[in-house]
Amino acid sequence: MPDWLDRDYLLRDVEAKRRITDELERLPHYAWDGRSEYGCPRVMTAEEWRELYGEVPQPCTCGRDQHVEFVLSMLVLPYSDRPGFRQEWAPE
Repeated sequence: MPDWLDRDYLLRDVEAKRRITDELERLPHYAWDGRSEYGCPRVMTAEEWRELYGEVPQPCTCGRDQHVEFVLSMLVLPYSDRPGFRQEWAPE
């Protein structure tokens, strides 16, 4: 029987992917030394950013969000031939 039909294998695979996504959620944005040009704007909440800088929060500049998107695209790659797969999920 192929591994992917084995119930225990599937449960371990799901658990591993769950742990990976949990870890990705905990990845911090790069914090700066108090000067906005040296750190990622996403370290702060939108409210904190507006209070300090008076403008709309900027997108991630430290690479954290790009890293998360890359890892997630690798996790879904095996499903790229399945119905419902969105092309924007594919790795670049």
